Amino acid sequence: MEKLYCGTEIPVIISTKKLNLISVPVCLGLLLLSGALLVLRTPGAQVSFDFDWRLLVFMFAFLLLIPVHELVHGICYKLLGHTETKYSVDFKKMVVLAAAQSPMAINAYRWSAAMPTLVMALPLYIAGLAAGSLGLTMMGALLMASGVGDIAILLALRKYPATARAYDHPSDGVSRP
Repeated sequence: MEKLYCGTEIPVIISTKKLNLISVPVCLGLLLLSGALLVLRTPGAQVSFDFDWRLLVFMFAFLLLIPVHELVHGICYKLLGHTETKYSVDFKKMVVLAAAQSPMAINAYRWSAAMPTLVMALPLYIAGLAAGSLGLTMMGALLMASGVGDIAILLALRKYPATARAYDHPSDGVSRP
């Protein structure tokens, strides 16, 4: 369980295990939808799933973009006035983390949670659909699916007022789900 604290130490608990289970069907759904949209957009197009070097390059590029996603969180924390951010990788939970180590305005926290999807995933996805590029579209879809934890945070925080403050709980180490 991961803990995010709002206001006066009210824990918002988000299960990393549950998020990992949710991200698989979200990812598959986005990939199928993306493929269908590209085929509909380009009549006569054929989608091939041959294993070649391009797939390895694609997978390597995706793995490189995961820490970039977390760096975007950290950059947003800094730009929005927060200075204490800790980064880590938890291979056991299959997460790369950027964590706010002290309370910050909840709206700044919300923007920081949303920003990787807004500046990385959606532009790649839209550009891929517009250009008819399967690779860009799929990369955007995978990046959106990898942001399931960020979406869960936004949904969990929607009930808190703009005056609340939020941070990732330090007793769990780096605990950004």
